[in-house]
Amino acid sequence: MNKLPKRILTFFISAICLFSAKPGDFSYKSSLVVNAADFEESVEIDGYTYDVWNQNYTGEYKYENTANNGFDTSWDDIYNYCVYKGKSYERNTVSALNVNEYKIEYDIDAILNGSDILGVHGWLSFPMTELYIVEAWGTWRPPGESEKSKGTVTVDDKKYDIYMTIKHDIPKDRYYPIYWSVARNSPMEPGKLTNLKGTIDLAAHFKAWADAGFELGYLDSIQFMVEAFRSTGCAKLNSMDTIVDISDQQVFGPPKIVYPYEAHDPLPVKDNDHIIDVDFESADDKTGIINSEKSAEISDEYFYTGKHSMFIPMQDKYHGTGFYYELDPYDLPKHSDDSIKCYMTGARIFNNSDKDIKVNIDIIAYQDYPLGSQKTVTIGKRMCKAKKWTSIRDIYFDFDHDPTCKYKIVFFYSYDDVIETAGFYIDDFYIAYGNYDQITNQFVPPDIHGDLNEDGAVDSLDIIVCRKAVIASIGDEKIVTEGDVNGDFRSNVSDLVLISKYVLNISDEIPVSDNEAALYLGDSYFSDKTGKRCLYVSGQKDNDDSQKTIVRKDGSLTAEWNNSQDYYLRSFVDYTENHNRKKCNDVNICYSADIKSDGHSDLMLCGTLIKGYNSCDFSIYEGWTAINEYDDYDQPICIPSNAESITVNGTEYYMLKHKQSETRTSIEMYRMGNPLILGEYGHIENEINLGDFMEYWFEDEKVCDTVLKAGMYFESRNSSGYADFNKLSFSD
Repeated sequence: MNKLPKRILTFFISAICLFSAKPGDFSYKSSLVVNAADFEESVEIDGYTYDVWNQNYTGEYKYENTANNGFDTSWDDIYNYCVYKGKSYERNTVSALNVNEYKIEYDIDAILNGSDILGVHGWLSFPMTELYIVEAWGTWRPPGESEKSKGTVTVDDKKYDIYMTIKHDIPKDRYYPIYWSVARNSPMEPGKLTNLKGTIDLAAHFKAWADAGFELGYLDSIQFMVEAFRSTGCAKLNSMDTIVDISDQQVFGPPKIVYPYEAHDPLPVKDNDHIIDVDFESADDKTGIINSEKSAEISDEYFYTGKHSMFIPMQDKYHGTGFYYELDPYDLPKHSDDSIKCYMTGARIFNNSDKDIKVNIDIIAYQDYPLGSQKTVTIGKRMCKAKKWTSIRDIYFDFDHDPTCKYKIVFFYSYDDVIETAGFYIDDFYIAYGNYDQITNQFVPPDIHGDLNEDGAVDSLDIIVCRKAVIASIGDEKIVTEGDVNGDFRSNVSDLVLISKYVLNISDEIPVSDNEAALYLGDSYFSDKTGKRCLYVSGQKDNDDSQKTIVRKDGSLTAEWNNSQDYYLRSFVDYTENHNRKKCNDVNICYSADIKSDGHSDLMLCGTLIKGYNSCDFSIYEGWTAINEYDDYDQPICIPSNAESITVNGTEYYMLKHKQSETRTSIEMYRMGNPLILGEYGHIENEINLGDFMEYWFEDEKVCDTVLKAGMYFESRNSSGYADFNKLSFSD
């Protein structure tokens, strides 16, 4: 049988769904149409939340909300396309075990192909769980033939197989379960328009999962769904009704858990803006030592303020031994609809060992009864210098406020370090309210410029701190904040001069750098006020000071990373919105950088160009350290001997073109005279106008001359390194 062209097929499928609609179905006009672009949207309409997601900039699709809580959608040649519409709930307020009745009545016309499914999708919180109730599918029955059923349940004369699979969330390096109820047979024939009507009884499935031993948390979202994978199809949800009855008592499942804490009013804020302070001048029954047979001691041997601290002894056989503070969730208010709260914690740590050691800061949520669950979240990592006090402060966090759980904030030596028997001392532990805008791991400098030892005054003691920091910055570490006086997040001779003049009364004030800067620790995503200029940094290090990035007002940036398996630094301009679109001739990229990495690295200018349905992804490699077998740094390992050579404004490049599809092209270019050498500092700079490349990239009328994204990308593998982009601009 001859296949219809994709564009015609899309129109044909959309027309089937459209002509099957009833009069008046399109009275609601919240719609979106996107071509060849990634899209994600979550909006509430008439008491229902709808979510639309398309992955990897592929295919064409349409979505429109319709009357009777329905929607109309079609997709063509997508990679992964999902549509959800249903109810959302305030976190940790409605337990699945309290659901007395939850039914979704639906009427849908759909064409499913390949790995498409429809039914109910949802999320539960604490524990985090994804759920599927699959009513119909295309040619693939989830979750796959290799999965073993955990049982069956019959609901309204329909038999379902029950499964539990585990998903790995790679960016956050966490695992969570997915619960499945999958109809034994699909009522749909792949590629054929089918009408389905029915009722999905979620309460029956919840009870069946609980009987199978699955742990159920709180309702987060319950939505009717259509998911499509590498296919073309359509779906018209003609109507949907939700019938919900939530009891104030548990109606099924294991016995109700006793709450470990009694409800009470939150603690007040003190004059120093802290909520909780522990100075260890006296015993506190909420503090102690975790993972050790020994007991924590109140000590007067070392202390930062007052006359005492707490000593945490180490033992080789107990990895993760550390200090804990038991947090009563009623001490701190939880989320509310109109106010999102977060917190910050910190302490002074004296590292009693002879080497610098990393300290992890975790929050542990656990249920203190047999078979109770436990969840650990790392909220920060800080390096503590040998035989000195380190100020760990402003570690931002939030937590679930589950009344069935206990919580501990824990400071302990990293598992990656050899545990010394010397242990550490802790002083001045605190918890305070945080700024929600800074929960993205932004480092906040001291309130007083020049008060480097944070004693409330700028004096000769701060000069000593500054001098030590300047010396440290000459070594392997380049971004050293301990001696930063002028607010540029560096410690150098200019800082020492400024603070010395101020302390000696030569100057009346310490001038602050006019190039406003921010320092981010660990993985971060930053965008300016316009939303166009963006920075993405990832080394799988969340709030970890072994990965630092300085972002300045003029767009320049400095980055430092240590022991990263895969490190990514991407500074780019996003022109995706129609009113931001720019022509290639209007985009000039100018940069100057000093780079050193002890792992294989690539420095490249990347972006996406479009025109109509045509798109082009380009990568201009300005430097690399992955080389060929002859150690020729001027020849990248992936360039064939017959690669085309071109010259653009005096700069020579190797060029490779790849035809990905009829409408999609990718281009790779490698700059000759590569200045980067593995393990050595290299300087590299260039000025590029994208319009100068058009005559080499395109040979016909399909010239993609509109810029969607353009940016500087740096990637390094299994490495430590430093990159200083003292100039980086995308002028237009």
